[in-house]
Amino acid sequence: MIPDVGFLPPADARRELREAADFYDLERPGPGSESLDEIARTMRQAVEYQKERFSKWLRQFRHMQSAL
Repeated sequence: MIPDVGFLPPADARRELREAADFYDLERPGPGSESLDEIARTMRQAVEYQKERFSKWLRQFRHMQSAL
């Protein structure tokens, strides 16, 4: 069975990430901020990957359209 998945509104998600980073940085400066940097890097990679996939799909779609 696949569990239900919910997403926080962007403002809430940002707040939760910032609070978590602040918590870890209170223990020792660095881990929280480093985590935020890694999350941002990973999100950029995911967006770039989707752009590449969409571009490839769009090129194929346009090629198919021109063949009609």
